[in-house]
Amino acid sequence: MINSKFIHSIIQNLLMPFLVEATFERILNGRNYLVFDNQLIFFSQKLGTYVITQISADQTYTADDLAQLPANAPVKLIKGKLVITAE
Repeated sequence: MINSKFIHSIIQNLLMPFLVEATFERILNGRNYLVFDNQLIFFSQKLGTYVITQISADQTYTADDLAQLPANAPVKLIKGKLVITAE
């Protein structure tokens, strides 16, 4: 018996070979974060899942907040504000 998911995959590849499944691993492409719309997408070891920040100019942040972000992410803590800098 042929699996319908397998058939769907074949049809999709024949009709739209330029479209591929978008997984976070594929989107991050070996990096540990991605800047999107002035927010960070990354895998949180603490939570065990992918997350996106909700950094707001109206909120005050601490060094503990900064420490929750990937170590090499282009984010600085300046006078209580998390600022995403140029990559």
